[in-house]
Amino acid sequence: MKDSKLIDSEVFNAIYKDRYMTVNQSAKVRDRVMKIIKQLMAEHLLALADAQLIGYHAGKWDGDILALVDAMGLTKSEWNKLKRNYSISLDDEDKKAINKYFKEQ
Repeated sequence: MKDSKLIDSEVFNAIYKDRYMTVNQSAKVRDRVMKIIKQLMAEHLLALADAQLIGYHAGKWDGDILALVDAMGLTKSEWNKLKRNYSISLDDEDKKAINKYFKEQ
């Protein structure tokens, strides 16, 4: 995210140190949280658009699976997470090729 300091000291103090917030502090907290949520949603939507474009490109492309992995910028830890948490619609040959690719790195 562009904004590395998500919560400023005034908002932090209002949330964590003061038992009760003034209406003004409460509004600042709400506004700040909404801004953070909008930033996260925008980044998430861009990531989804990127994934869809990669999928579209892969569908038109006669490249091998490793070229797609490279184009995606997939990391070894991301690949392991995908294998663990998702049902991946690849054949065994492609999965073996990706596993070998990451073992050789």
